[in-house]
Amino acid sequence: MHSEREKFLLFRIRTHQDQRAFAELFLEYKKSLYTFLCSRLSSTEDADDMLNTVFLRAWNFVLTSHSTDKDHFSGLVFHIARYAIKDYWKGKKNDASLSEMQESGHDFEDTQRSSGAIEANAELRMIKDALHKLPEDFQEVIALRVFEQLDFNEIAKRMEKTAGAVRVTLHRALKELRTHL
Repeated sequence: MHSEREKFLLFRIRTHQDQRAFAELFLEYKKSLYTFLCSRLSSTEDADDMLNTVFLRAWNFVLTSHSTDKDHFSGLVFHIARYAIKDYWKGKKNDASLSEMQESGHDFEDTQRSSGAIEANAELRMIKDALHKLPEDFQEVIALRVFEQLDFNEIAKRMEKTAGAVRVTLHRALKELRTHL
């Protein structure tokens, strides 16, 4: 979204509590934020809940904050999302029971998977595990660049960094990821 349009919509929300302006921003960033949340959380249900929480917090922040230093909505929602994810993992238990795994959709009875699918799942799991070993900013820059295929300027806005700093962070993140694979 063009930054001038984004600034105008934020102005409308701040001054008139314009729900249509917020809906336009929501629709613009919903997909990319959801993809980001899915890559960082353990289930799509958690990502759905977190998406709603993030946008609600963004609405409240825009209405209550008299500061105009957050003129990039994408930076704001990704900033809120990063902290919401931290809170999520602080409260989340790492050990799930067998019944919880079955309730969340794991099908232990499915024995007809092909060996190729099993190998692909194992590789995907290995990559995901390696990603989770990285620092959060490394995980985020990889998710934004590789999975969402954003350019460095857009990533810079979302991470509240310069494009050069994003390039360096991505280089370091990929280098460290290779050591874990």
